Amino acid sequence: MTAWGGRAPLPAVRVIGRLEVLGAIGLLLPPPTGIASRLTPAATTAFLMLQIRATAAHLRIGDHRIARNITLILIAAVTAWLATSPGVRFTSGPAPAGR
Repeated sequence: MTAWGGRAPLPAVRVIGRLEVLGAIGLLLPPPTGIASRLTPAATTAFLMLQIRATAAHLRIGDHRIARNITLILIAAVTAWLATSPGVRFTSGPAPAGR
């Protein structure tokens, strides 16, 4: 259990865990598959906000083990940048004609 997990109600911990899993799926699945790729920026934004708030919560209670949060923030930021950059392709196969 985490340092803050013992202080938070169990339903809240479960909701946060589910949000993190859904956020990770929203970040990683759409770009390579092309499924719901328009949702990637929204998932990225929500996931970034969740991780920033989580980092702040850890620091507020004196828990300085935030390396995982910082790593997730960086991954989400890179994914957001790649998902919104023109000309970046995640799918395999030949590039469309005209590129």
